[in-house]
Amino acid sequence: MITADITEIQNRIIHRYENVLLDSVTYDPDNKDNNELSLTLSHNDELNRGIFLKQKKRGEYVLVTSVFMEILALSCIITENRLKEGDMVIFAAISNFKKIDEFPADTKITGNCIKISDKKGFLRYKGTLNNGHNCIASGDMMAYFTKEDTQAEIVKEEELPPLTVTKPLEVNEELKSKWITLCDSLRHVDDTTCVTEYTYPEDHPFNKGHFPGNPLMMGVMQWMSVESCIYAYANEKALKGHHQLYTDAVIQKKDGSLVAEVKKVLLDVWIDHDDIVPQAEIRETKKIVFRNMVKPGETIFIHCKNITPA
Repeated sequence: MITADITEIQNRIIHRYENVLLDSVTYDPDNKDNNELSLTLSHNDELNRGIFLKQKKRGEYVLVTSVFMEILALSCIITENRLKEGDMVIFAAISNFKKIDEFPADTKITGNCIKISDKKGFLRYKGTLNNGHNCIASGDMMAYFTKEDTQAEIVKEEELPPLTVTKPLEVNEELKSKWITLCDSLRHVDDTTCVTEYTYPEDHPFNKGHFPGNPLMMGVMQWMSVESCIYAYANEKALKGHHQLYTDAVIQKKDGSLVAEVKKVLLDVWIDHDDIVPQAEIRETKKIVFRNMVKPGETIFIHCKNITPA
């Protein structure tokens, strides 16, 4: 068995020298289809990984939900050990995600990933994260290795609803870092639809490590933006207490090019709740497909549709 520690992990993920969401990965070099990982996060983490924590109950910090799959994805990259200078790995899709419990700060979490298939350069994995003997999250993912200068195929999306409002939305830094609050303004809302706008900052702290010299918005941040959109919707609809909502979503640029498609998302929403800091949180996602890359300075629209109570 081989165990890659944090130094070896940084050497193998040459484009992610900060914010690497792993402490160790153990695998059999003769059977790389299976690995085991470990991670502990704290606010004063030397690799600035505390940025991924949010406040759930007041005074209690947990990992932001969409980042669960980032941890599993990175462990797969480590096991493959095939990245070379000028290469990058793109995660094309996440499916069958389910969050069962929290990942608390200062708690050691373990995990396991299994390769399901490797066909025509597309690799499929299935993974779980665990707290002791209890599973806290699971999901499947698909990735491919490519060159940094690869251009994504442009896919156009249908027109957005009329953007008749521009309501600035405040960042709630009581909840989590402003850098992972992915909503600048509300642009449209009705009974079953909401559109928000977000410009990915030129000075975002993730830019220097994702990827050096070719900064791109992380895929899990695109997924996370659905939380911000649904929270804006719930606020506009004055949903107080705890609610569960289903939605489908598309994320697109100003020119209509599709960034991501998100199918059948279940979210918890808390507003004016006695115990929980106001927020929306992904609980389940049937599938998210990443279609295009978002560069610093580019604006995206997050379009949640078919919003219904669970």
